[in-house]
Amino acid sequence: MALFEIPLLKSKYYEFSIPLDGTVFNFEFCWNERSERFFISLYDSEKNLIISSVPAVIKIPLFYGIKEKKLPNGKLFFIDTTNSLKKYIFQDFGTKIKLFYEGKG
Repeated sequence: MALFEIPLLKSKYYEFSIPLDGTVFNFEFCWNERSERFFISLYDSEKNLIISSVPAVIKIPLFYGIKEKKLPNGKLFFIDTTNSLKKYIFQDFGTKIKLFYEGKG
C-alpha cells in the first residue's frame, strides 16, 4: 500500500486536483469560523460533485462510513503529528496536522 502526504495550504479556502490511484480528484477546502474546522468537498475530474462538506476529523478516515462508488479507493486521513492536540485551530493545518492518503495499489 502506498502512503503519501497531501500538502495543505495556509488558506481558509482553496481548491486543488490530485491523482489518487490513477484517478484525478478535485478537492475544495473551506474553513468554517463558527464550527472552527475545515469542511471538504470532493469532485471528479470533470468537477461534478461527489460529496459535499465533510468535516475534517483527526485520526478517522475522511469519508468513513460514506457509501459512494465514486470516492477514492484508498483512505484519506488527518494526523496530529504531535499526538497532543485535543482541539485543533486553523494554524495547525499543514504544520501539526497533515493529510495523508493510503492507496490500495
